Amino acid sequence: MLGAPAITLGAPAVTLGAPAVTDDAPEVTDDAPAASVPESSTSLRTARSQVAPAPTGWRRFLCDSKVLARRLALQEPGDTRRFLEVVGTTGLLYTGRVSIQEEIREHRSASRTSLYQDGRVISKGIVAPLLAGGFLALGKISGTPSEAETAQILLESAFYSAALAGVGSFVLAAKRPEKGTAVRAFQTGGHGVSLDVALAGSVVAPLDRRHLRLHPEDGGLRRVFKLAVRGALYSALGLTALQRMDADKHWAPDVFLGAAAGLTTGYSLCAAHESRSPGESDRDPGPPQPRASPAVSFLPGGFLLRWSL
Repeated sequence: MLGAPAITLGAPAVTLGAPAVTDDAPEVTDDAPAASVPESSTSLRTARSQVAPAPTGWRRFLCDSKVLARRLALQEPGDTRRFLEVVGTTGLLYTGRVSIQEEIREHRSASRTSLYQDGRVISKGIVAPLLAGGFLALGKISGTPSEAETAQILLESAFYSAALAGVGSFVLAAKRPEKGTAVRAFQTGGHGVSLDVALAGSVVAPLDRRHLRLHPEDGGLRRVFKLAVRGALYSALGLTALQRMDADKHWAPDVFLGAAAGLTTGYSLCAAHESRSPGESDRDPGPPQPRASPAVSFLPGGFLLRWSL
């Protein structure tokens, strides 16, 4: 009826025990829907604010932490399969880690060492805070909240990737190649997960997922730019892994687990921000992207490590 007050969600149309039609009630016609009054925009905004936190801030940090913990506990569809893939690939790399390390040493050269060292810049601990500061400043200038959101994701990704590398190196306490081949469990001072590679992956994943994915509206030049930057980022990640092996600081499975920790953390945090209700962010995440999945193949004189993104 026109002029009738709005009906809030959760209020039943007919209470139990009440007669369906009273003598004083007007007849209900076929063209009068039972719930034709929409919920007000104010109540919608209030409900959404109670469900999802803001894109940035401490509440968002706590929410992201819970999402990441759920992923690490293998609670999402496909998590168990991806975990088994990582474990299987790690096992294969462990069986050939000595021969892989010998191959790296035999082909060591000053030019390659210099190239690896240049690529390792992305693994420096200051990179994530610097990039976060840049995105935060860009967001202030442009007025787009998604840039500040990227800044927080970068910091969270670096923090949790470093934590995972530390815990992993305690659980899998492998010695550095320059120190020996021993691998122990649950001991301090281990190096079973490369911190440098984990930090590199923690930067690559958020930048890739939030800013470098191709969209239908992208022009040719923009597509070329995104592909070039994306290729440079993953090349830097690979060079970081090679540098750690070239310097006899980590074995092949160590750098693989570091990459797994950084990329998994970064992609999981980005996915958590993409799962909010429509209208809560000015950024369109585009079509759903496949999860990261590793695969390793042994070749004559070396091996090929593929990571589908």
